[in-house]
Order: sequence, then C-alpha cells, then structure tokens
Amino acid sequence: MKRLIAMLFPVAGAMCSTANAQSNLTINGTTYTYCASENQKCSFTGTAMVVFGTTSPSLMYDINGPFTNGVQCTNGVVSATDPAYGYTKSCWYGPTTGTPAPTPTPAGSLVKCANENAFCSFSGTKPVTYGGSTTANNVTETFTNGVTCSNSAFGKDPDFGVTKSCWIPSSTTSGTPTPTPTPTPTPTPTPTPTPTP
Repeated sequence: MKRLIAMLFPVAGAMCSTANAQSNLTINGTTYTYCASENQKCSFTGTAMVVFGTTSPSLMYDINGPFTNGVQCTNGVVSATDPAYGYTKSCWYGPTTGTPAPTPTPAGSLVKCANENAFCSFSGTKPVTYGGSTTANNVTETFTNGVTCSNSAFGKDPDFGVTKSCWIPSSTTSGTPTPTPTPTPTPTPTPTPTPTP
C-alpha cells in the first residue's frame, strides 16, 4: 500500500503543477503571462493586472490590480478572497488596459432575485449571476423559468466562505431598444391670397 501511495502522489503533483505552470493564460481575449506559484513573488516591471487562481480542475480565478513592479502571489495580498479554495494557485500578469471583468456579467444593470439557497424566480430564459458580488468572484449561467441560488445549481462555489446571492438583468427586453418614432412634421399652412379690388 505504501508503494502505491508513493507512486500516486508524484503523478498528482505533476498534473497540478503542469496545469498551474501554464505559461500563458487567455481570459476573454486578454493574454496573461505566468509569473509565480502560490506564495512566491510575481515579478514584472511597470504596472500590471494580476490573475490569481488555478486552471485545474477548471478555471477559477480573480483579477486584481493594478500592481507596480510585482506582487506576492498570496491570498490576502494579490486577492482579498480565495478564488479556488483547496487548490494550489498561481499568478499571471497582463496589461492594465482592456482588462475584462473576472467573469462574464450580463450587459445592463442587475437586480437581486434571491439569497443563497433560495429560489430565483423569473419567466423565460435569462442569464443568472451567482456569487458574492456582481463584479468579482461570481459565475454566470443561463437558466429557464428560475433556478435555486446554490453551489450545486451553478456547479461550483465561486466565492468560498462568503454569503452569495443571485442577480438577473433588470430589463425584460431582449436588449435591442425600440426606436423612437420620428414625429410627423406639421405642414406649413399655405397663405390665403388677398382679393384684388
């Protein structure tokens, strides 16, 4: 049994470090460069945004910054929350301009539809954002006719240790505004001719 355990741990460790040591990470079209394993210094020159998280078993991350001339790749320093509780994390750095939100958020304003473990009720098909906030550490999935606002419904805990909620888009339209009708111009009245004497 000891031999089997000794054989499994190096394989599991190699799989984790390979996934986390990915040299480049692209999130919503922005490419980030690997800079450190968890608890090491993420070194770069200038100002950068830093991704803190893991790519295995799935992409779980938080994007923070901007930081100048490096940052410690440690929970509580590079990120206020742990985006992948229980998993070994890494850091990647990237540009400060054009940095996307950590997770997709529907366009327009969002309204809270339920607290964690309550039912978020709506009609039709809508994107539902679940997490500790609408701007970070959340996940967005599409559901039809409501969903229970829970880790199991969304497939993960996007903000471990934080009470979560669900939000849906405030607008009930498809997102394409109805054009304002062009007013019909009032014709200029034709002057009445004056009679000649």
